[in-house]
Amino acid sequence: MSATKDLGNNRVTTQNNMQAAEPKNLQDAPDLDPASHLSAGVPDLEVLVAQGKALRDSGELEQALKTFDKAIHLLEETYNDSLSADAFNGRAGIYHLMGEYALAQKDLKAAYTLAKKLEDKRRMANYLINIGILQTKLADYPQALKSLSRAHKLIREQLSDKTIEVQCLINMALLYEEMEEDYKALEIYQEALSTLQNLANEHLKAICYVNLGNVYKRLGHDAIALDQFEQALSGAMAIGFVKVEMAALEGLGQLRSSRGELEQAISLHQTGLAKAKALGDAESEMDALLNLGQAYLKQSNFTEAFSAFFRVLELAEDTGRKKMIIQAHECLAQAFEQNGQPERSLEHFKTYHYLEKSLFNEENDRKTRQLALQFDLERSQYEADVYKLQTGLEREAKERAEAMVKLRTQELEESHATIEKQKESLMQAARRSTALNERVLRRLSAELHDGPAQDLGFVLLKLEASDLSDLLAHEPEKQAKYEKERQRIYESVKRALKDMRAVASGMCLPELGHLSLIETVKRAVKRHELRTETQVRLNLASDLADVSLPVRITVYRLIQESLSNSHKHAGAKGQSIQLSQQSDVLCLVISDDGPGFPLESMLAEQEHLGLVGMKERVESLGGSFFILSKPGQGTSIKAYLPIHLGAELETYYL
Repeated sequence: MSATKDLGNNRVTTQNNMQAAEPKNLQDAPDLDPASHLSAGVPDLEVLVAQGKALRDSGELEQALKTFDKAIHLLEETYNDSLSADAFNGRAGIYHLMGEYALAQKDLKAAYTLAKKLEDKRRMANYLINIGILQTKLADYPQALKSLSRAHKLIREQLSDKTIEVQCLINMALLYEEMEEDYKALEIYQEALSTLQNLANEHLKAICYVNLGNVYKRLGHDAIALDQFEQALSGAMAIGFVKVEMAALEGLGQLRSSRGELEQAISLHQTGLAKAKALGDAESEMDALLNLGQAYLKQSNFTEAFSAFFRVLELAEDTGRKKMIIQAHECLAQAFEQNGQPERSLEHFKTYHYLEKSLFNEENDRKTRQLALQFDLERSQYEADVYKLQTGLEREAKERAEAMVKLRTQELEESHATIEKQKESLMQAARRSTALNERVLRRLSAELHDGPAQDLGFVLLKLEASDLSDLLAHEPEKQAKYEKERQRIYESVKRALKDMRAVASGMCLPELGHLSLIETVKRAVKRHELRTETQVRLNLASDLADVSLPVRITVYRLIQESLSNSHKHAGAKGQSIQLSQQSDVLCLVISDDGPGFPLESMLAEQEHLGLVGMKERVESLGGSFFILSKPGQGTSIKAYLPIHLGAELETYYL
C-alpha cells in the first residue's frame, strides 16, 4: 500500500500494488510486492517483474515499461497465470503514471481475469481496488463505486483482512468526495476509523484524519476540521509519516489564514516548507510557497509575497510543472494588481491566460485521445464477442456492448459540457485582460499628457517669447538665418506636440458612461475626422437597443482601430460605418474602398497585429469577428456582438 496526496486539497489516498498517477507517492506504509507472490520455477521472469516494479518506484517509467513488456511477451509462452497477473498489474501502474488510462484499465482487467481464474482472493481484491481508483480518475463514478463495492464485499466475506478493508474504504470515501457527496464520504471515513480501533496501523489512521479534516473544512466546520488536522499531525509526527505531516500543516495553515490568524498560518506554512525542502519534494515545496505567499498577500507584505510566488515560478519551470507555472503567474498578477502595478499585473495575467489556454487544449486533446482509444478497445471487444457468440447468448452480449457504447457516448457528451465550461472560464479571463489593458492605456495617456506634452508646450511658449532680432539688427544675414531656424524648430515642436496629444487622446477613452451607443459611434468618428481631416459615411439603424459599457467600449475601439488602419493603408478612401441590430445581436461593419490585401498573409505580418487584437476583444465578449478583403477590392471589418452581457463584466471596466 502506498499513499498519494492530491494537489490543491491535501487528500491522501491508498493504492495496492499500483502507483497513483500523481507525482506525490507516499511509500511509508506496506506495499503488496509482486515478487513475494511469484510461483517457483520461473526465476528469470520473477526477476524481470521485480525489476519492473523497482524501476517504476524509482521513476524510470520508460525502462520499467520495456521490462514489463518483455516479461508479458515471455509469459505468453509459459502460461504462468499468477506471474502474468502480477506483470499486467505492474504494467498498468506504469500506464497510470503516464496518463494512458485506457491501456491501464485494459491491463488491470486482464490481471483481474487471471486472478479470478486462480481463485486468488487477495489478488482479486487488490486489483478491484486499483480498477476503482483508475475509474475514479476517469470520472467513471458508477463503475468505480461498483468495483470498490465488490472489493469491499470480497474482503469482508472471504479475506477478513482489516488493513486491506480500510484501504478500500478510504478510496471509496475519496470517490464520494469526487462525486461531491461529502456527508457520505464522512460516514465512510468514520467507518474506516472504527475498523482501525483494533489495529496498530497509525499510517492509515493519519490518512483518515487528514482526509476528514479536508471534508470538514470544505463543509465549513472549521473547528472540527482543526481538530482532525491536529490529530493527523500528531499521529504522523509520532511515526515519521512526513507526507501526512505536510498535508496536515497545509490544511491547518489554510484554515488559520481563512480565519484571519495570519501569523499562525505563516508559521504553519513555513514549517511545511522546511519539511518539503528536507524531503526534497519539489511539489510539496511549491504548494507550501503558494499558501505562504497568499498569507503574506493578506498581510499586504508584498515583498515576502513576491519572493514566494517568484520562487514557485522558478521551481515550476525547473521541474516542468505546467499547472504550477500557471498558478504562479495568476498569483503574481493578483499581487501586482493589489500593489498598484497594473502594467506588471497585466503582463503576468496575459501569460497566465495564454498558458491556461494552451494547457486546456493539451488536456482536451489528451482526454479525447483516451476516450477514443477506450472506445476503440471496447468496440473491438464487442465485435470479437459478436463474432464468437453463435448461440442464444449472442443477443445478451450485443445488448451489453450497446449499453457500453451508449454509456461512452454519454461520457463524451459530459466531457463536451465540461469543455464548454472551461471555454467560458477562458473567455472570462480574456475579458478581464482586455479591461485591465484599458486601465493601463488610461494611465499611460494621462502620463503622456501631464509629462512630455507639458514640456513640449513649454518649449513652444519659450520659442514664441524668444526674440533676438534686436541683438542681431546690425547683422542682417545672421538675423535672417536665425529667424528661419527658429521657425523650423517651432514648426517641428508644434507637430510633435500635436502628434503626442493625438496619441494620448487615442489611448484614453472618452467618458462613455453617460453616452448612448449611437453617441459613442459618433464620438469615435468625429475624433477620427478631426485628427485626419477626412470624411466617414455613417449608416446607423434607428432602432438600436441600449447596450452595456463593455460593448460600447468594444465598438469604440473597433471603429478607432479600423478607421486608423484605413487612413494609413487605404488613404481613407470610401470609409463607411454601418450599425444595425438583428434580434439580440449587434452588427457592426466598417469598410473602405482602398487597395485591400490577401487574407492568407495577413496574420503573419507584424503590422496586422491590431486586427488580431480586435478579433480577441470581440471574442472575449462572446462575439464573432470577420475580415473581408481582396487585393484591389477594398476591406471590410464585420463584428457581431451580443447586446446583453453578464453583470460582472461591468466591474472590470471601472
